[in-house]
Amino acid sequence: MAAELTAADIVAFAAREGNKMIEAQVNMKARLFAALDKQQMKGRRSVINIVDGGLSSTTQVEDFGALPSEAANVPAQGFVDAVGYVSRLGLGRIALHTLAGVDDSADLLDLQLQIAADDMARQIGRAMFGNQLASPQAGATWSAVSGGSTSVTIPFDGGIADFREGEAYVWEADTGAANLSVLVLCTDVAFVAGQDNRVNVTFVAGVGGVPGYDTSEVADGIVSAANGPTAAVTTADAFYLRGSRVLTPIGGFPGGAGNLTVITPAAANAGLVTLDVVTSPTLALHGLAAGSRGWTGITFSSVGSPTAELFMGKSKLVQARAGTAPTHLVLGALASAAYGAQQITAGQVGFGSSSLTQPRRAVDGKLDKYGKDADMESGLSMFGRPVLVDDNCPTTNAYLINKDYLKVGEWKKLSAEDEGGSPLLLSRSTFSKEVQYSCIYNLICRKRNSHAKLSGLTIV
Repeated sequence: MAAELTAADIVAFAAREGNKMIEAQVNMKARLFAALDKQQMKGRRSVINIVDGGLSSTTQVEDFGALPSEAANVPAQGFVDAVGYVSRLGLGRIALHTLAGVDDSADLLDLQLQIAADDMARQIGRAMFGNQLASPQAGATWSAVSGGSTSVTIPFDGGIADFREGEAYVWEADTGAANLSVLVLCTDVAFVAGQDNRVNVTFVAGVGGVPGYDTSEVADGIVSAANGPTAAVTTADAFYLRGSRVLTPIGGFPGGAGNLTVITPAAANAGLVTLDVVTSPTLALHGLAAGSRGWTGITFSSVGSPTAELFMGKSKLVQARAGTAPTHLVLGALASAAYGAQQITAGQVGFGSSSLTQPRRAVDGKLDKYGKDADMESGLSMFGRPVLVDDNCPTTNAYLINKDYLKVGEWKKLSAEDEGGSPLLLSRSTFSKEVQYSCIYNLICRKRNSHAKLSGLTIV
């Protein structure tokens, strides 16, 4: 006989298992987020004190002048906004009536909660970096499909984990002076036979293709009002997760044909703060423009092969500039494999070689003197500093961070929404019962030049 799950059963399961399962998934799949310390925040917009150059109160030490008047001197301050992330455990009401028994019920709940947890982890993990996804191969063109949409299938290298069916992205077309943006929806990701690291990704765009598509975002040669994108894809085009970019309409074309829409990374004075913004030498951060003193990011371009010497050399440059050394190196999965292979190779000598055997480098995460990351050890170190391996980190990028000055602001912990004493909701749009999970976080940087981005890693 069918054993229907009651509302009380679902609420009990959500309360008992939901929060800890989602938190566990985030800790496993958003390693950088899990490794950073959390700081309790209040209010939708919070003021933060930052380190920006020297302090006016110590100027007399340098010039032997009179003691400064502190009445008019205030600390350098910025502000950061609350950013929410949402996932949902959805259970069809018909399915709940046809379950075979207790075990089947528990399995359904567990599976659905696992999917909700994965989605939450993906949102948060991607949000930390804010980078464009894998670069597309050139030549693909959009073609019209039914319903007023267009479709395209684009080959990507290194994009196996970047795209997911049912997920929305922003396609940023390279058009010279101004980049034009279009919302696109991924409908399929397929491996290319015989090419381990290449996938074909299918997108749809245009009216009826993507929720939230704005028909006013029309640009001659790039977007048509009926069919969305029309331009051929080039390797200079970029794809980003929806929500990680800021769309800014800046006027219309002659005759009112539509709005030119420019995409820019979030300047982080209102909205999502990412590592790309923190390490940018030009973008504003926390409402403060990049300055010539301490409040400017560091980016090293075209750095080459991931070696211990490269990372330590850049680390010393950061230390010389900021006065503080990075505490962690952050790598993606493929970059960490290349780095580990290089460390082992550097400690070996071929048969018959007369050269002295080099000492094998420490491939040992237990050298982490910061201790709190013991459950995330990658087995790699950078001369004693731990290496965090985060699958959300772009393949050809690496980051040097200082955990003392980079934290996660926490407005609301990962938990189920509690409306009216119960997290269970009866969906008004679908025939289902739902439990909403949410959290509110944002990245906080207090000393900007203590962090650096290394782009252009060569992964062989």
